[in-house]
Amino acid sequence: MKKLAKLESMRSKLETLNKHSIRNYQIIEQLQLQLKDMQSQNQQIAEDYQNNFRNTLNQFSSNKKLSKIQDNEKDQVIQELNSQLKEKNEENHQLKDFLSISYYFRFN
Repeated sequence: MKKLAKLESMRSKLETLNKHSIRNYQIIEQLQLQLKDMQSQNQQIAEDYQNNFRNTLNQFSSNKKLSKIQDNEKDQVIQELNSQLKEKNEENHQLKDFLSISYYFRFN
């Protein structure tokens, strides 16, 4: 009888240990799934960061090129305006000369 009670006690302890083992195994599986999800999220974050960084560099490069193009266009406009200003100055000078001559002949 004592042996039977002892065996029953051991069987009960083994069942309890087995239940704990099963729970521990389930917890480990859940943690592994969570770890995979976190790794996947981290990978996605890293890829998004790289894409954003690459896009930022491309945008910066495009803006720099656009800025150079705009600077060249501004320089062209400035040159054209300078040329027009010189022409207008020449015209003004000629008009002044003409007015001076006209004034001279009118009153002399």
